[in-house]
Amino acid sequence: MFKKLLKYDMRSVSKYWWIGAAISLGASVMGALLMRFFMYIVDSEEPNTFLILIGIFSMIVAILCVLAVALSFVLTIVLVFVRFYKHFFTDEGYLTFTLPASRSALFLSKTVNAVIWYSLHFVVLAVSILLFAILIVPPEEGQFFIQFSVFEVIGDWLVASWELVGAWFIVYAFEALLLAFLYMIFTISLIHLCITFGSIIAKKARLLAFIGLYYAFSTVFSMLVQFGTFLVGGFMGPGFSFLLENAAKNQEYAAYSLVLLIIAAVIGAIAFALYSLTQYLLDRKLNLA
Repeated sequence: MFKKLLKYDMRSVSKYWWIGAAISLGASVMGALLMRFFMYIVDSEEPNTFLILIGIFSMIVAILCVLAVALSFVLTIVLVFVRFYKHFFTDEGYLTFTLPASRSALFLSKTVNAVIWYSLHFVVLAVSILLFAILIVPPEEGQFFIQFSVFEVIGDWLVASWELVGAWFIVYAFEALLLAFLYMIFTISLIHLCITFGSIIAKKARLLAFIGLYYAFSTVFSMLVQFGTFLVGGFMGPGFSFLLENAAKNQEYAAYSLVLLIIAAVIGAIAFALYSLTQYLLDRKLNLA
């Protein structure tokens, strides 16, 4: 049953998700080419007034394109969480909870659905940034229209990183991906909790309740992170610094890796707690009557 739930959740989002992806990719190409045109005008020896005005207009549109790439992710967020809200907390909820599926399966489907679309849009953003970086560089005389120097920069960075830390680079890359994934789960779980809690405590103005709860929870978490960083740094910072000063290179790299794993474990634990609390509210407190 879970597969069917996930299929329908993904089908609901996919109807409009491609619009945000197309906007991101198209805006990155257009923005890069317009910026190249602006740089061409700036480099001109004697640009006339008309070209200057066209260049300024091109730069403004290019900036708007960059903003469109960044804001395209908002469409994914809206589609994913509107699906969650409508399917659980509006009149659709009466039909949703009559399905032959447990509430835990329903909620898990919404969470996996969010993770999939978040991940896909991050890939789209990465491709958009890569296209922008490739196209914005003007070609040198006698070279092909598109410059691939961005790959040379990435390659040089990878080589330098490998020479610096060796095989630990793979470990750090894996831990960075793990941190990014867990933080994504944390963000999704926090929004799910705020929507659920807001829908339970507020019969009207649920959107305002959700926004208020989200900013309240975000502020509390931010304060706790700052306090925890200050507390841990104050007690363990000197000892950790002494350890690094007297450790071999591999021990030093292992210590950094351990710190990243501890941070990942904390984020994962908080995300699991938020997920579990939302599941509890859906099971025990949600009343659509």
